[in-house]
Amino acid sequence: LSYASFPVSHIQEGVVAGVLAKVIRDAFVSDQPYELHVPMAHSQHVWNALIEAGKNHGLYPFGSDTQRLLRLEMGHHMPGIDTDGLTNPFEIGAEWAIKMEKPYFIGQRSLSILAKRPLRKQLVPFVLQHDFKAEVPMECNLVIDDNEITGRVTSISYSKLLERYIGFAYVPPAKKAVGSEFQIRTDNGSLVTVTVVETPFLKNQTKDSYQAEAPGINSQVLHNHANASPNTNLNTSNGTKVENATALKTSPVAHAQIYDITAKWAVVNGMKIAVEFTSHDIEQARKKILGVTDVSCLNRFGIKGPQASKWLADHKLVNPSNPNSWTLISDPSRNQKDLVLRLGSSEYLIENQLTDLTSQIVVEDITRVDGLYPVARADAAFILSGSEVLNLLSELCALDLRDTALLANGLVITQVAGISAIVMRQELNGEQVFRLWCDGTYGSYMWEMLLKIAVELGGGAVGLSSYKNGNLN
Repeated sequence: LSYASFPVSHIQEGVVAGVLAKVIRDAFVSDQPYELHVPMAHSQHVWNALIEAGKNHGLYPFGSDTQRLLRLEMGHHMPGIDTDGLTNPFEIGAEWAIKMEKPYFIGQRSLSILAKRPLRKQLVPFVLQHDFKAEVPMECNLVIDDNEITGRVTSISYSKLLERYIGFAYVPPAKKAVGSEFQIRTDNGSLVTVTVVETPFLKNQTKDSYQAEAPGINSQVLHNHANASPNTNLNTSNGTKVENATALKTSPVAHAQIYDITAKWAVVNGMKIAVEFTSHDIEQARKKILGVTDVSCLNRFGIKGPQASKWLADHKLVNPSNPNSWTLISDPSRNQKDLVLRLGSSEYLIENQLTDLTSQIVVEDITRVDGLYPVARADAAFILSGSEVLNLLSELCALDLRDTALLANGLVITQVAGISAIVMRQELNGEQVFRLWCDGTYGSYMWEMLLKIAVELGGGAVGLSSYKNGNLN
């Protein structure tokens, strides 16, 4: 992880706090930061491990406002703030990122035309005087030259380290040279003179200043297998096997359930899940009216591409006959059932059913082949049961799901509580239930919305043990 062995813009795969992760070496907010990409279900575990290991190294979390200042001090543009849909790479000095000699890429012809035209504006870094005391320019304030509008401010903030205001603005190309001055009209109408400088604004961060501190946290977290199971192996994207890479996962809806002091928890498929909220009799009564159950712990994965249907056949998984339909496949040899959802012409979601919650799906070692692409799934998944389900969905869903909408193994991709979701109806343990999947990012929100209406209609939360007999621990 040293500066020399892990240069900027490089990516490595490894184990972080017992979790397989992609580690990206970038320089967006400081000279030597690391960006970690882990499965969402493990994000809370990794966060907690980083904070704990960093206590003795001065590590503190920071929010998006601080991130915007740090990236500004490093001289980095922020898409959507310093650029918009009409910005081209030449206007922001990003032509280095374009490889025009490629045989073809989308936008190549347009860029080749723009490259031959003179620039109309240029994004430049600027500073105010150290002792500036007047009205401070704001983002979107206009650049004025001889009473004409010639540009605008895109970013500006006060840097305590530099003891001055710094920012970015679009100006005429004639004003882009370092040392050039231009004027910004503030909200009160006054004109403020600023100076074009070089980036990064903050130049006192060097790789040497980080060498002494980095190994401390690295050894505790980035090489820490203490939370790993001795019998678990995972494969990186290039097929390299990583031993001891596992950590307890968190349900996408756990945040909404954490305050329910009556809930009983168990670990299912490596995820902490609520298996009981109240007595068995009360939960059975809720199921008959309107029960809401979190089943995010079920193993699931996605694939897509022109070879997806062939891959399903090779693995004895039946391809649903039509897009927006599903099928349930029973495999006695593995003592489980697999639910296959066809989400389009060539995209599929495959999920274990409740026959054996601890079974492992055959695609955990999926091999990448031409025309087949894995789709990362981090769904919040729910079972909705009872006589009032359609009344609940009528309040939250953009479609009318009564009558024939979900017959004949059909599914719909729609909006539920304003969130994109997959909805289907199936028979589970002899009863008709509805299944719902949504992006796990919205899991807690979806749980709260479903549960609020369920309680109003006389139902409530139902634990996973209501659908699975035996000990789940």
